[in-house]
Amino acid sequence: MAYKIITASGTANTATLILSTVDGLEVGMCVRIYNTGNNKIDGRRKLVTVDDETDTVTFASPSIGTVAPFNPPNATLVPLTTWVDDEDVALFLGIELDGQDIDYLATVVEAGNDFAYRRRQSAGYTDSRCIIPNPSAKEGTVLYCAALFRERGSIDSFSSFGDQVIPGNVGTMGQIMRLLGINRPAVG
Repeated sequence: MAYKIITASGTANTATLILSTVDGLEVGMCVRIYNTGNNKIDGRRKLVTVDDETDTVTFASPSIGTVAPFNPPNATLVPLTTWVDDEDVALFLGIELDGQDIDYLATVVEAGNDFAYRRRQSAGYTDSRCIIPNPSAKEGTVLYCAALFRERGSIDSFSSFGDQVIPGNVGTMGQIMRLLGINRPAVG
């Protein structure tokens, strides 16, 4: 769910956003902020306060200074799921990452976390975006992120450069779904 940013402002080292609603947001939640037009506000942030009465959130933004309240027309805040991090996936991959690989891994980890959360949610689970529900969900999320990373530059599966056609790896996705506890009847 994306949250519409009504007003953005800043004082000292804190940015403040007034949103259309704060339902579902939690202190400590990681979010991505888009299109405010201020690079000290836009980006990946961790919420420090969430005020239900005023629909206001704050987060640390070093050296933001004083930013008068302004109304960014298309700005949004999107909650991020943080079950696994880049280091978890890099450890699983067993390779040293550098340069563009590090940036790509960060993108893949964000996408993999979101996929795992949404799939469990659609299966009837009510998980927190900030706290991994159990070790098997963590492992399933790591496996999915690693699979996404390995598929870089490929159309539909792991890249292969051999002359022989190699059938796709069918076991990994089944294992991921079992670990995440999805593709089964919804829990009641």
